[in-house]
Amino acid sequence: MKRFLLLALIGSLHAAPAERVKEIRGWYQTIQEATAKKERTIKFEDEPLSGTLTVREFDSGFAAVTLSFGAEHGEGDDHYYFKDGELFFVFSVHTLWQFAPRPGDDGTNPTTVDTRSETRLYYEDGKCIRKLTKSASSEDRDSLPAKVGKMESTEEALKESDEVHAKRGALLLKATDAGEVLKAFGN
Repeated sequence: MKRFLLLALIGSLHAAPAERVKEIRGWYQTIQEATAKKERTIKFEDEPLSGTLTVREFDSGFAAVTLSFGAEHGEGDDHYYFKDGELFFVFSVHTLWQFAPRPGDDGTNPTTVDTRSETRLYYEDGKCIRKLTKSASSEDRDSLPAKVGKMESTEEALKESDEVHAKRGALLLKATDAGEVLKAFGN
C-alpha cells in the first residue's frame, strides 16, 4: 500500500506541469481571441537596442506585453502573457544574422546566414516549468518562418537564465516610459 501511495505521489508530481501547460494554452487562446480594453505603446532607443513595447489589458485579469526590438545583428519579438499580474507564458521569436563563407570561397566574398529561433516558456508561481524551442538557419531569410513553422519543438532542460524573463516581464508590464523599458534590460 505504501508503495502504491508513493508511486501515485510521484505520478501526480509529473502530471502537474502537463496540467498547468494545458491550462496555460487555454489562457493563451483566450487572449488571442479577445479584444483589449486598454492599450499603451512606448517607443525606446538606446544603443544597441531600440524598439516598441505594447501593453494590452483584457477582461478577467489578463494582460499581454509585446516587445519588438532590433539590435546590431538581429531583431526579435518577445510576447509575455499574464493573469492577475502573474506571468504564465513567454513566446520569443528572434532572428539573428551572421557572415558565413560561401562554399569554395576564400572568405573575401561572404554571404549572410539568418537563424530564426522560437522559444516557448511556461511558468507557474514565477518559476519556469517547461521550455520548448525550435530553430533553423538559411541564406534565404524569407523562408525561415515557414521552415521553423513545420518543425517540431524540442523540450530543453530548464536553466536559471529562464527566470530572467519572469523578472523582465514584470518590469515591462508596469513600464510607463522608455527609461523603464530600458531598465528591464539593465540599461
